[in-house]
Formats: sequence, C-alpha cells, structure tokens
Amino acid sequence: FAIQPDVDAVFLLEWTLPGGEVVALSGDEVLELNWPADEGSGFVVVEASYLGCPAGSDSVWVEVMPTPASPEVVEPDLPCEGDEVALTASGAAGSTIVWTFPNGVTQVEGATLFLDEVGASDLGTYQATAISAAGCPSEPTAVDVDMAPLPTMLVSDWTYEVTVCPGTPVELGLAQYDPAYAVSWTFESADGAPVLALEATTSVMDTGEGIYTIAYQMPAPCSLSAVGQITLAYDPCVILIPNVISPNNGDARNNAFRIPGLSAFPNSSIEIFNRWGQTVYTHPNFGEASGWSPMPDEASDGVYYWVLQIPSPGGYLVVESINGTEEYMEPGTVRLTGFFQLVR
Repeated sequence: FAIQPDVDAVFLLEWTLPGGEVVALSGDEVLELNWPADEGSGFVVVEASYLGCPAGSDSVWVEVMPTPASPEVVEPDLPCEGDEVALTASGAAGSTIVWTFPNGVTQVEGATLFLDEVGASDLGTYQATAISAAGCPSEPTAVDVDMAPLPTMLVSDWTYEVTVCPGTPVELGLAQYDPAYAVSWTFESADGAPVLALEATTSVMDTGEGIYTIAYQMPAPCSLSAVGQITLAYDPCVILIPNVISPNNGDARNNAFRIPGLSAFPNSSIEIFNRWGQTVYTHPNFGEASGWSPMPDEASDGVYYWVLQIPSPGGYLVVESINGTEEYMEPGTVRLTGFFQLVR
C-alpha cells in the first residue's frame, strides 16, 4: 500500500516505520510500503523539516487485517467426458470463495463451481481463494480436474444373421467395436443345450447353429454398455443343375446356364465343352457368375458337357438334377459331370 503526503516538495519527510526503519523522502514523494506479514498493526510516524529546521510531525495508524486460512476443497471423483463436475470449497466464516480457472483469467465467485458437460477444454488446475470481509485474500488451494474420455466409437445394440451350409466353419465378428470396451461372448445352441461362455475376443469361430450374444462393457466412470447378437442358421445347401437352356429365343427364360445355390460354395469352378471336346467356357468361381449365355455365333444348338468342381469343407452338399437328388456328406472337393441341351 502507499501513503501520499499533502505537503510542498521543499520539505524533507522522515518516515519511521513500526520496526524502526527510517525512510527519507521529499514532500511530494509517495511512501510505498510492503508491509511484512509478521509486522502486525502499528504507527507510521512522519517528521517534516525545512532547511534543517523542524516543521512538524504526524502519524498514521496502520491496521493489519488477518489473512484468512486457505479454503478446504473437496477432491471430485473422476468424471466421464460429458458429465457435470462440481468443485466445492469451504473457507473461514464470513469469507467469500473465488475460483480461478486453468487459464488464469476466468474467475467465478461461489462456494461451488459447476462445470457442465466437462470436456478437454475444462481440464487443468483450478484454484480456490478465500476473500475475507475486509478484502484480504488467502493463499489459494489448488484442485486438478481430469476426466475419462469417451471411446472413439460409441457402440449401440446391433444384430445380424448368418446362413451357411451345415458343417461349414464360419468366423463370426463384431459389427461394431472400440477397444475402450471389454467384450464377452456367450452361445445359446439351437438344440437347447446350456449357454456356453466363449473366449473374450473380437471374433470367434462358430460352434454350431444358434444365437451368439456379445456383451460390451466400459469400466467406471463411463460405464457404457451395449449388446450385439448374431444368429447363425443352417441352409440345406441344395444346388440345382439345369438340363436345358434356350438363350436368345425371345421368351426371357432359361437364357443362361447357371446353377442356383452354387454361391454357397465359393471357388466352385466349371468347364463347358462342345460335342467335339472343345472348351467353350470356363469360370473359377461359377457361383458368383451370371452364367453362360452364348450368342448364336458363339455356340450352336446341341448338347454341351460340363465338369464342375465344388469345394465342400463342411461335408454337406445336395445336388438336384435331371438324374434326381444326390447327397455328398464327406468334406473335400466334389467333382460332378453332366450335360445339357442348348436350343434356340
């Protein structure tokens, strides 16, 4: 603080502080004081002189107000990103709490400071200072605000279905995933067997027909959860081999030699030959092809022969053709041969 004398500059002022220190200043100079914390209250005495002759004296009583104790601050629980955080401080009776934000500029008055939907911009060290009724500040008390971040992907409930040939191994994966979640799998068999716990991972190999349930869980404080469900069902996996095609005859029916159901057996290859043994068509994955539909200048009417190689790792294949129904129950590649008629 400072004391401003009201005298002419020609006077010499000698200021005597409570501790005995003497400060000599001219009459128009301000006495700047940094009052020691342990000095206590006391008089500041000033004696004026002009050309060595005493010109009077005066005194000022300096009352030192007590500094309030630092406030007590309740350490907040770690919040989840987006939660509300309440910072609470208590000071001496009659004092007011002032909060200083991490940026050092923003200040808010009140015993409780609320941070709505806490985010990255709210993190850092906050300071609570008690201000006495006389305006004296305490030493601040610091409190750190941190948070548990939300995952990059917020997982929601989901379901999907998988249909495969019996015995075909299938790797089942998660439709949604974020590493912030722990996942656990259970399997409920279609035959009513007890629910089976599976390995906690991002994918599993199927253990049969039924329902696979995935539980997602984040730890506190976010504690987010979700449920995924995969239904695995078996398809009879019947393929139908036609015995006649009629491309380009205008009726828009049987325009191509294709095998319905073959898409269930990836990488099934085919070769088609004419009556002279010449290859007229091949495809390494015929189940995904649109079929063989030759133009008149590519293939004439007549009988064509085919060789079909079908990988059947599950060992379950049913073939329906003009010859009836045949079942192949051993894992491996099934080699089929036959013929069909091309008419226009």
